[in-house]
Amino acid sequence: MKKLILLAITVTSFTTVFSQKLATKVPAQAQYVLTVNTPNMLTKMSVEEMNGLPVVTKAVNGFVRSRKYYDAYSDADKSLGINDLGFDYNTPSYFFVQSTDSITYFGYIIQLNDLAKFEALNDTSMKVIKNTKNLKVIGSNSQVIAWNKTTALFLSGTKNYPYFESRPEIYANYGLTVDTSNYSYNYYNFYEEQDKISQIWMERKAATILAKKKKKGPAAEFLSYADNNAALTMWSSPKNLYTQYMGLLGGLADPAANFPGGDVVYHAYLNEKDITVKSAIKLDDKARKSYDNMLGNELNPKFFNYIDAEKNLSYYSYAYSVKGLLEEMPNLVNNYLGTSFNEWGVQDAVDLLSVVIDEEAIGKVVCGDGIVVLTDIGSKEVTYTEYEWDEEFINKTEVTKTKDEIVPEFLYMLSTKDEASVEKIFKLSMKGNKKLIKDKGFYSLALYKNAPFKMYFVIKDGIVFICNSEEQLTAILSNKKVKPLSVEKIKAISKVPLNVYLDGKQIMDKIPEPKGDSKRTAKNKKMLNYAAENIASLAVQQKLTDEGLMLEAKYSFTKDAGNSLKYFMYFFNDIYLIDKGEK
Repeated sequence: MKKLILLAITVTSFTTVFSQKLATKVPAQAQYVLTVNTPNMLTKMSVEEMNGLPVVTKAVNGFVRSRKYYDAYSDADKSLGINDLGFDYNTPSYFFVQSTDSITYFGYIIQLNDLAKFEALNDTSMKVIKNTKNLKVIGSNSQVIAWNKTTALFLSGTKNYPYFESRPEIYANYGLTVDTSNYSYNYYNFYEEQDKISQIWMERKAATILAKKKKKGPAAEFLSYADNNAALTMWSSPKNLYTQYMGLLGGLADPAANFPGGDVVYHAYLNEKDITVKSAIKLDDKARKSYDNMLGNELNPKFFNYIDAEKNLSYYSYAYSVKGLLEEMPNLVNNYLGTSFNEWGVQDAVDLLSVVIDEEAIGKVVCGDGIVVLTDIGSKEVTYTEYEWDEEFINKTEVTKTKDEIVPEFLYMLSTKDEASVEKIFKLSMKGNKKLIKDKGFYSLALYKNAPFKMYFVIKDGIVFICNSEEQLTAILSNKKVKPLSVEKIKAISKVPLNVYLDGKQIMDKIPEPKGDSKRTAKNKKMLNYAAENIASLAVQQKLTDEGLMLEAKYSFTKDAGNSLKYFMYFFNDIYLIDKGEK
């Protein structure tokens, strides 16, 4: 028993070291890094189980055909499984995006466990760029594939055309002859030469990433956020992105710019009955005070008097402080832009507005809290015009036709503490828009000719109501009773500044059957029915905690599949089989 434990510890330690070594190959300047924790996924579903699903076989063979191109791989060849690709799934792999002023790299780094299997899938028509003992590189105009005995890299790039426009001399630097002296020179005219240059950049990038000995430097930031319990981890650096893209605007990046928050990290966890995604932005004391001010509001409890529990397919609620946002505006501009735009007077203009604007008065007109509720999904027949031509396509005839359009019904409520000012805004809007009219005690707006619905507005009880159902608005004005939400749901919505909920099954059940030519086929009906029976609910919450600005998204399901990875794999497999007519 002790020997088994010792062996397990040794293997785990070896795997961890290998994983960390692979992670160090991700460029330290990458703005996005996605860690694919396949060891965690394999604890949920084995490779053998995945290979038993036709949708996986289809995906693997599609990947193989894309690697070898269609003329080099036929359906008559043996169907391959996940374990026939030569990849090592016992080590996490990494996607990354790195943007420079000249090119954006998209890369995927993965460990190999069978070099022969991997090399057998390479496209022999791709140009051999490098073939040495320690590194092999093949490529085309759009990508390169590089590998050594243990690691593979798939790299593609998108060139930045303005870079070539501002540097016409770059062609000569790479031995390319291009006449840029003519007044009609346009960098768009030289795609082929630019592709050759970007190909060289990608070749060099690949060689640097897979270099046997890498230059010593600080550890990549994303490594500090590794979580072995997460199946996926997405890391991004707002600071790096800011420096890069502001640089594209003519070197406007201000190194003194101070972001109200740190790195953004998302972790995805494959649980038994749900997939949970969590993120956190760490805040310093200054940023924390700023967010406290901007989020210093609560959802209006009167909203719940008008939400019918039986007509609540989904909702989106928010509770921010407009007064706080306006007060923090000068700080936000200064934090994000620094001194970059001072020469254009941006900061001065913002400072002037902060003096002129009455934040408290505006914060009473629009408080900053609101909720949107999807109450129903129906259909409505609408008319539209088409033109039919004669046989010679000379004369045309105008024909009026009808069709069914799916129309979601919604109710939007937002708070106001100054109903008189809101009423003035509507009256002024009526002068500028003749389609906005007031009748029966509320406002209505026809969006366009033959639109499937109108917009309706009314101010009541310190709430601005906006919806697209006259019947619903009439019920609000008449104080019609509704079935209240549960106390638990009201608490869940009220206690956080942002809340999203989607009931997938109810939404799918409500989608009406199209009529006429748009009628669903038997296959589409079967697919939609299956999705309606198996689709889950999505809940998203954002809140401010001691740890920072937190966001959690949870996709929950009731079907007993063992765990969420199996749920998704079998769900997509069944959809695939229905589409093929095999289920």
